[in-house]
Amino acid sequence: MVELTRHLADRAPGPAALPRRSARLAAEAKARIDAAPEAVPSALTLAHDLGTNETTLRRAFKTAHGVRLFDYVLDRRLQMGRDLVRDTALPIGEIAWRCGYGDPANFTHAYRRRFGCATCFAGGQALDFAQYSPLFSTGGSSAVGHPKRLICLK
Repeated sequence: MVELTRHLADRAPGPAALPRRSARLAAEAKARIDAAPEAVPSALTLAHDLGTNETTLRRAFKTAHGVRLFDYVLDRRLQMGRDLVRDTALPIGEIAWRCGYGDPANFTHAYRRRFGCATCFAGGQALDFAQYSPLFSTGGSSAVGHPKRLICLK
C-alpha cells in the first residue's frame, strides 16, 4: 500500500495523467477542429460525433491542451479569418461565412476584440486619411490615427 501511495504521489498531473480514452478524445477533437474549424457547429455535436458527452469532451480537452474547447475553436476560426483577410480580396461577409460565422457583424466584432484592429484595415490596404482631412494623422507609424481610436495595419 505504501508503494502504491508513493507511486501515485510521484505522478505529475497533466496530459500524461489523462486516461487513454480522454487523451484520445482530446486529440481527435483537436484534429477535427484544426482540419475544419468552420465545420464545428457546437461542442455537443462534436462530442456526439466522437461518441461521448459534452462534459467529458470539454473536460478532456481542457486537461490535455490547457485551453477551453470553445476558446480553441474561436481562435482557430479567427486565425483562418485573419489569413483570408490578409491574403484575399474576398468581402468580409464571405470571409465570415467561410469561418463559420452566420453574421458578419459577429465575425468583425470577434476579430477586433482578438486582434485589436478592424478587418477592413488588416489587409494592409488602409486608406491614407491624412490626405482627406487634417483631423487624421498617420504620424509616421504603422497605424492610422483617428480622433477617437487607432486602427492597426497588422
